[in-house]
Amino acid sequence: LCFEMGVDYENIPGNMKSAFIRNLIVSLARKGQLQEMVDLLRMQRPHVPWENVPVDFSLPESVASEDLQQVVQHNYYGDVVQGNKYGGDHIVGDKFSGDKVGGDQITVGDISGAEGIAIGGGASASVQKTTYAPSPPESQTLSASTANPSDPQLQRIIQWLKMNLEFASPEYQTTANDLIASIDIVLDVAGAGAKNDLHLKLLGLGQQQLAEDLKDEVPGIDNMLARFITAVS
Repeated sequence: LCFEMGVDYENIPGNMKSAFIRNLIVSLARKGQLQEMVDLLRMQRPHVPWENVPVDFSLPESVASEDLQQVVQHNYYGDVVQGNKYGGDHIVGDKFSGDKVGGDQITVGDISGAEGIAIGGGASASVQKTTYAPSPPESQTLSASTANPSDPQLQRIIQWLKMNLEFASPEYQTTANDLIASIDIVLDVAGAGAKNDLHLKLLGLGQQQLAEDLKDEVPGIDNMLARFITAVS
């Protein structure tokens, strides 16, 4: 996937797979390439029902403002470069893709809408950050009779919750992961043959406490969780 998108995966930070994937997605979201990623995933995993990225999708502000230093280094394929110099350092090789670069500093700015790449000691570039955050599903009341895991409206609420929680900053990630896990537990309990209302109520109280701890990190999480609890109760 990284190869197809021209991404050098070795430059993506993260000492665990989850952190690695998160940083890749955040970087691609900033560059507006999430839909391109989904299109490639459909080709490689056609059995998975991948959904399109919403047109108005945007990252939470806390994530969009993170400083992921040189998260992704893109290889630019294009015209031959012969004897050009950038900031006094000579580029050795005839193409941007695959050839070695001589010198200790390369500064590239103003690429693809003010995006920039800085490589090497002392290099610098001005990078314009764009905010992407998923908009909440349209408001609609779900009755208990329609609240089943396959209900489209309930699925959109769950998708919104999980997507925003997965993008929580590292200091909130444990709490966010606990809330994600609790969503799946609630769905299992609600889908059981004999629904245990007391169990659901206790789980809901725990979820509300987690949402309270996250409301400054994930705006709207308390209202969206309340809709989820109402739907499955």
